Amino acid sequence: MFQINILPLTEHAARFILFIDPDFKPLGNSTRPLLTKRESEVLGLASAGKLRIAIAHHLSISTSTVDMHTSNLRKKLGAHTTSEAIANALRLGLLPR
Repeated sequence: MFQINILPLTEHAARFILFIDPDFKPLGNSTRPLLTKRESEVLGLASAGKLRIAIAHHLSISTSTVDMHTSNLRKKLGAHTTSEAIANALRLGLLPR
């Protein structure tokens, strides 16, 4: 996997930094992790753009619990960030398009 950071230098110039993970293993279509009901709910709300505090309020749980579910989702979906987890979930058909 890779990550691209864009750092603006001036109005017309930017620095691009590419980070490559040497241990990255692409997700295959057969790799569909089993998510708990709560993980699926958190994933759905996060994919709708809800912030962690809004997710916590909507599900009547603490933000620490939201963080725990989000961490579990990232691990199960092989992601470093929540955005990457959402993208992987879309690719695997775990979220409606």
